[in-house]
Amino acid sequence: MSEKQSVLVVTTPTVPGYEIVKVLGAVSGLTVRTRGVGGKIVAGIEGVFGGEVTSYTSECEKARRESLSETD
Repeated sequence: MSEKQSVLVVTTPTVPGYEIVKVLGAVSGLTVRTRGVGGKIVAGIEGVFGGEVTSYTSECEKARRESLSETD
């Protein structure tokens, strides 16, 4: 049996007493946003027919980009 290794997950560039040997990628997050009346109507119509609600998807994508830009 192989020995299990622990993984230390951090959001800082350095960790005192440790050597960083692998960077897995950026941490992402979301911001909460509200939609206007027109966007809610479009989302409601798309929801009736099923599938992806593109107006909400685009808002989530904008919110993610905004969150990532705030972490720089």
